[in-house]
Amino acid sequence: MTKTKEIILRISLTGLLMGLIYLTTQFLAIPYPNGGYFNLSDALIIFTAIYVGPLEALIAGTIACALADLIGGYGVFVGFTIVAKGLEALLSFFIYHLLRKRKHLKYFSLFIGATAMIGTYFASYCILFSINYAYTSTLFDLIQGYSGALIAFSLLKAFRNIPLPYKKKSEWTNSFAFLVYLIYFWSIFVKCQISLL
Repeated sequence: MTKTKEIILRISLTGLLMGLIYLTTQFLAIPYPNGGYFNLSDALIIFTAIYVGPLEALIAGTIACALADLIGGYGVFVGFTIVAKGLEALLSFFIYHLLRKRKHLKYFSLFIGATAMIGTYFASYCILFSINYAYTSTLFDLIQGYSGALIAFSLLKAFRNIPLPYKKKSEWTNSFAFLVYLIYFWSIFVKCQISLL
């Protein structure tokens, strides 16, 4: 595959998945009693990170979910959503590829990625609301995150015999740089949020 075709394919897949993640987040949402909602974005983000690529998952997942927050009236969570979905994508990818030679153990990466998302939102609830609200809302995030990991597992099994032509080892180093930057900007964002309270 030529470099031009690879770029076109990656951009097309990213745009397609961004739209799909947005639709499942915004229009297939199931409301929770606490004001939040259940959605399938985590399943698609984890699947995209491992099957398509971490950068595609990072871009598609963060933009789609942040847009859903803005349009759905959850603008206060946008910064946390970007970090939560970004970490979910990158950690799922990194740990999966660290354990890629382990037949079954590598799939624990899906649940670690989901745990990163849950932990980020727990921090957001503590910062924006209270510790009691955080404990209540995190129960719903646990359901969403881990059910999303199970769905992602099913998708990966379904697509295991349909490889993409551009997978490269360089994805690892590029994604590591993005992870470092993401953690850095997240720490700055949290400091700004705390100083405003």
